[in-house]
Amino acid sequence: MSISTNRKYLNDREVEELTGIARSTLAKARCLGTLNLPFLRIGRSIRYSAQDVINFMNSHKVNPAAGKGATEVN
Repeated sequence: MSISTNRKYLNDREVEELTGIARSTLAKARCLGTLNLPFLRIGRSIRYSAQDVINFMNSHKVNPAAGKGATEVN
């Protein structure tokens, strides 16, 4: 399945495919508030902004040249 981030909002299956984070983990994190990934709830549907998902992924980049455990900050 190919995911296009040209769409403004993604469902949890698409976020799972892009990030590698299991849908069950996304659901648990939504309930506990432990994942810094904003979402929209429309009735029973959950949607994530494609830009928020990209920003989330970029915020977790690791720069190995910066030393052990260092993160890259843009």
